[in-house]
Amino acid sequence: MKRLLLLAGLLVVMCAVGFAQNAAQNASKPRLAVVEFRTNINNDRVKAGAVTVRNLVENQMISSGRFQMISREDIDKLLENQRIQTSDISSSENIKKLQLENINYIVTGSVDVIDNDYAITVRVLDVSTGQFSHSNSDLMGSSSRDLFDGIQKLMTKFLEGMGSDGDKVVQNRTDITAKIQYSAHVSSIGWTGDNADGAIAGTIGQSRQMEAMRIRAVSNISGGVRYNSYVQSYGWMGWVYDNSIAGTTGQSKRMEAVQIELTGELAKHFDVRYRVHMASYGWSGWYMNGAVAGTTGQSRRIEAIQIMLEKKQ
Repeated sequence: MKRLLLLAGLLVVMCAVGFAQNAAQNASKPRLAVVEFRTNINNDRVKAGAVTVRNLVENQMISSGRFQMISREDIDKLLENQRIQTSDISSSENIKKLQLENINYIVTGSVDVIDNDYAITVRVLDVSTGQFSHSNSDLMGSSSRDLFDGIQKLMTKFLEGMGSDGDKVVQNRTDITAKIQYSAHVSSIGWTGDNADGAIAGTIGQSRQMEAMRIRAVSNISGGVRYNSYVQSYGWMGWVYDNSIAGTTGQSKRMEAVQIELTGELAKHFDVRYRVHMASYGWSGWYMNGAVAGTTGQSRRIEAIQIMLEKKQ
């Protein structure tokens, strides 16, 4: 009996911890509700189509797991009690009412009939600003299969462009580009030319030590790169940024280890991966985002380096 009571108590504690963890995770997500979609034709078939679209959109938002969803019953009751019409949901008066209810975002849209097809628009209303922050549209057939497949395709595109940062919805950019450029200072040679995106900077099989390096990121978003070098007789030299020299020149001091990481917006969208070629060892494994590549305390020179960017999933 004691064992049963102990087990029951343990299960209660575990459930409570799990509930608290889930609550904390949900609290950090954007709080969002899907409301009814308006139509441009007032007939039963189109109205039923609008209800179906709302169902499919809501299911896709829930399935993504990225949002704290307000149930349909709760949002419909709230709109009814506050006398808010979805056709006028973005008016200043309605925005104030929604803000008082602690709702972050509203997903709504329209189902318009064009000949025998549906033109579907899905939009996100940012309650904090009263502005529609994100929108996608598509034309699809009005049959059940066409509507189902069309909404799946539309919502895939919609969610790809819609990210989250804590409890905020942010727009994901699909046009982000970035590359990494770097050069090595090698004994008896000096600076190598610029290398990029995984090319080898330095030498292999010549027993020449790398003494310094410079790295820069080229991108259409903000952010950059910082890096640290472990140097003979000095140890870690300290972080430097964006094409500054890490290491030494003119002192014949070998580099033995490096750390590299991205900064700013660039770090949110990309990982930096790198490996070094070492004397008597060859290539190290690949390291990323500030991890130490190379050795410390072994007097083992770095001879070459490869660096590349990898877009986060």
